[in-house]
Amino acid sequence: EQALLESEARRVVAEKLAGVGHWDWNILTNALVWSEGVYTLFKVDPEHFGPVTYEAFLEMVHPEDRSMVATAVNAALNENAPYSIEHRIVLADGTVKYVHERGKVTFDEAGNPIHMIGTVQDVTQYRLTLSALQASERRLRVQYEGIPIPTFTWQKKGEDFILINSNRAGKDFTKSSVDSYIGSSARAMFGVDMPEVLDCFEACYTNRTVVKREMDYTLWIDGTKKYLIVTFAYIAPDIVMVHVEDITQRK
Repeated sequence: EQALLESEARRVVAEKLAGVGHWDWNILTNALVWSEGVYTLFKVDPEHFGPVTYEAFLEMVHPEDRSMVATAVNAALNENAPYSIEHRIVLADGTVKYVHERGKVTFDEAGNPIHMIGTVQDVTQYRLTLSALQASERRLRVQYEGIPIPTFTWQKKGEDFILINSNRAGKDFTKSSVDSYIGSSARAMFGVDMPEVLDCFEACYTNRTVVKREMDYTLWIDGTKKYLIVTFAYIAPDIVMVHVEDITQRK
């Protein structure tokens, strides 16, 4: 008995540290049992919370997510669909948390749902971090698109470099033909006619540095000849960003 008590105490501590709780729902009686970890996550006092029911749980779900959660639960009960869902909850003080739930339903011999158990985990920090990263990516994308110099992004793949993106100025410079070359390799595009371009890629990537060259260039789309200053800039871990300055008018 002492060993069981100690094991339970360790489980309670582990749940709190991980921001995890588990629940047990008797569907026939609608009685829902929460572990201490759930009460901690939801920041409610088990002595004053009142009857724990499915409806009481739904009241804690963010109003905009309530229908989604109910639909997922009904699918698990009626269709034996996997129950794995991320949603928001609103605490008594108005704080919004993101949680991820997993659950499993038990059915009787007639196929009626009678019991469901599951876990709930606090994933708020993960969601906030992800949102911050996405916002940062959007800002970087806007900055990238706003660079006034034609810019092309290449990624190292094996012994070659693959064109993965270009900014708005790059599309204007190539009269939008660059879009058809996304996914193409530097070796296929320059290996025969402009091997010096491959040398610049390799020097930039190998030395983790910036390489600048003046070169003649013929546009793919219409054969227009240009005189360019091309800058190859290494960006860790595997990117070479190429900036193109058209100096044709100076020649």
